[in-house]
Amino acid sequence: PAAVADSAAEAKPKSKKQILTSDVKTSATDSTIFSIDGKKVFLFGNAKIEFEDIELTAAYIEADMEQGIIYAEGVTDSLGNLEGQPVFKQGSDEMKAINLTYNVNTKRGYIERLYTEQEDGYLHSELTKKEADNTINMIHGKYTTCELEDPHFYLELTKGKYIPDKAIIAGPSYMVLADIPLPL
Repeated sequence: PAAVADSAAEAKPKSKKQILTSDVKTSATDSTIFSIDGKKVFLFGNAKIEFEDIELTAAYIEADMEQGIIYAEGVTDSLGNLEGQPVFKQGSDEMKAINLTYNVNTKRGYIERLYTEQEDGYLHSELTKKEADNTINMIHGKYTTCELEDPHFYLELTKGKYIPDKAIIAGPSYMVLADIPLPL
C-alpha cells in the first residue's frame, strides 16, 4: 500500500511576520481595544500612535498590526461639528485630513480632504494619494498662500501633483476669489 501524506501537517498556516512591532507607541483617553487574535488595535478618544518618524493623532485610530495598515478619522459631535481630525506628522511635514489610510509597508497613504503647508503655500485636496517619496497626487485641489482652512483666494486645481522641493504640477486650473471663479 502507498504511504498517505498527512494533509493536516501540510495545511499548517505559515506564521506571518508582524509589520508593526513593539516599537509602536499607542495611547487613547477613552479606550484601547485589542482584537482577540492580537492583529488589530482600536484606539478611541484623543488616539495617538507613534512609530519610526511618524506621529498620528485622531479621535479614532485602527491599526492592523499584521498587514501594516493604519486608518484614522475624526468624529462628528451632536451638533454636526467634526472633532479630532487626523493629523499625520512625518519629520517636519504635517497633514490634516477628514480621514486617512496609511500603509507602513509601502509608505503610501490615501487621504480625504487634505490640508497641509508646503514650502511657501498651503495645499488643500478632496482626494489625495501620498507616495513613498512624499509626492502628493491630488484631485480637486487648491493652492493658496492664505493660511485659513477655508481660504479667501486660491488657485483651483482640477488635478495636480506636488513634488517636494521641486514643483507643483497642475492640470486645468483657475483663480478663485471669495469663492467666485475668475474671470467673470
